[in-house]
Amino acid sequence: MKTFGELLHLIRSRQNASQLVKEVGISYVYLLDIEKGARTAPKESILIALADKLEFHEGERELFFDLAAKERNGIPADVTKYILEHEEIIEVVRALNNSPVELEYLKVKLVKLQEKKLVNSEVLHYNKNTRINIRRKHL
Repeated sequence: MKTFGELLHLIRSRQNASQLVKEVGISYVYLLDIEKGARTAPKESILIALADKLEFHEGERELFFDLAAKERNGIPADVTKYILEHEEIIEVVRALNNSPVELEYLKVKLVKLQEKKLVNSEVLHYNKNTRINIRRKHL
């Protein structure tokens, strides 16, 4: 498996580095240090800025965030950004954390819903006036 720095170098080498660092607001030396592994993955705001400017191939954007999170021992920045933009997700996560429902059971149900096109992986409808109660019989 690639390190975050190696993946960043691979993706970044497809485009003009001097333009990238200028647009993101970091130095070229800092970018090279990250790519060589001399520095850890940058903070979330820089990761998001880089991701918005980099040209990813299929699956690379998620891997970019996953490797950075693993290196920083945290949650992927794209996931954190989504949660902050959709605060109702916090309630869902807490309900799952306090529920006896197995995670694998939920994964299977989500895949089935996506196959039926009932759930868009990017948009889940939520009514803020409704409390979230997760029970197997309702899934």
